[in-house]
Amino acid sequence: MVKASQEKVVNILSDLRSSLELLRNPRAGHPLAHAIRESTRNANDEGKKIRFYWLRAHVGTKSNERADELAKIAAQKADANYDYEKIPLPWVKSKIREETILKWQTR
Repeated sequence: MVKASQEKVVNILSDLRSSLELLRNPRAGHPLAHAIRESTRNANDEGKKIRFYWLRAHVGTKSNERADELAKIAAQKADANYDYEKIPLPWVKSKIREETILKWQTR
């Protein structure tokens, strides 16, 4: 998505601090983190600046709530083929926690 963008500066916001910390660590061997760092370097070589920011969980943040909606839509696509071993365990745990809290609050 960043590669196709004409923007020179791209801001990426995440509510998962551990993933951002993983991206900052050049010795982290996680394949997904490695791929993101490589994509970031390629974008930088093309004159684009990519900035990563942490924000609190989606509660009350309109754009983050929209991102969650889009992620759910993408996850429901029949032709989606995911490589699940590349998904960071802290992310999975945070999503389970969010869903559990949401279910508890709406009971």
